[in-house]
Amino acid sequence: MWFRGDEQTTNNVDAYLFYQDKEVGNTKSSEFGTVTDEVSDLASQPSKYEWRRKKFWFNTVRGWDDQPQHHIKAHLLSKNPGDYVVKVLQNGHLARVASFTVDPKGRFNNGIAPANSLGSDRVIVPVQIIGDQDGAWNKEAWKTGAFYGNPRRASPRLGRHARPIDPRIQPRAGTLTPAG
Repeated sequence: MWFRGDEQTTNNVDAYLFYQDKEVGNTKSSEFGTVTDEVSDLASQPSKYEWRRKKFWFNTVRGWDDQPQHHIKAHLLSKNPGDYVVKVLQNGHLARVASFTVDPKGRFNNGIAPANSLGSDRVIVPVQIIGDQDGAWNKEAWKTGAFYGNPRRASPRLGRHARPIDPRIQPRAGTLTPAG
């Protein structure tokens, strides 16, 4: 999950995983999980426009377990299908909520990745941003296709790294002019 801000404002982040309203994992204690931090900023000086990606690892949760003798207290997704919720606290306040469903085989897939031909077994989980700790942002930006995390297909002739084409712009006589 991504958080905007410098190290001081994004450093106090903890995630909690719930199954049937019961906590089954957290990153508050290193015994139960960890949080890793990656910085993505284009500024040469500390800036409020820095973005940090947090990865949450729940040590007490496994998809399945072929060696249960090594993970006696593990919560197994394969044995506990159903709805899960991840709640993330930033500086002690609820900042993110993500939900997903696990099937009886311990896998989850909400259909977003296959619909966008990602070509892997990765899963995209929509995340609700709560509160104002990230500062002001345009909550309608996703509708334009210009919002990070909004999966869009690019034109095949332009290649997979091309930007999505704005449907309001149409090529005319070798130039781009606003459509009408």
